[in-house]
Amino acid sequence: MRNVLSFAPIVILAGLVAAFTFLLVRGGGSHPTLTEGRIGRPAPTFALAELGAHDLVTSDDFAGKPHLINVFASWCVGCRAEAQVLMALKQQGVLMLGIDYKDKPDDAAGYLRETGNPYARVAQDPDGAFALQLGTAGAPETFVVGADGRIRAVIREPLTEATVRSDVMPALAR
Repeated sequence: MRNVLSFAPIVILAGLVAAFTFLLVRGGGSHPTLTEGRIGRPAPTFALAELGAHDLVTSDDFAGKPHLINVFASWCVGCRAEAQVLMALKQQGVLMLGIDYKDKPDDAAGYLRETGNPYARVAQDPDGAFALQLGTAGAPETFVVGADGRIRAVIREPLTEATVRSDVMPALAR
């Protein structure tokens, strides 16, 4: 009986790991991380410093164009997980604004060199003030903005091929 009980913690741990892994990798269907309360509201206007430049990135740069606003950071593990998905979206011609969230400029630049830069522009948000206006809870998060400037979808998890198919592309098409 003692031999069986000595394996109980390992069995419990394995069960927890399996459950968390399932929750992290499941795809498709309805996503509880879609924030319905932001959908339909105008995206906030902004003028933020551009990463690695002396220019400003403004909301006017994206006015009238459907686009994604992707909140990322070099320290964000989920951001690394979605990097290839963002690069694939860039290859499909999706216009994206990157918001470097609470990060050091050198770290963000290094991250983009390492993972690739899918963004048309990258704006710095060192204190998270713009992300707060967006309604961001953290990184990574993606906001789909229609040509009318209204938020069409909010994804509060790393983008996957499944969330792109089920949530991002339909919202961009609206």
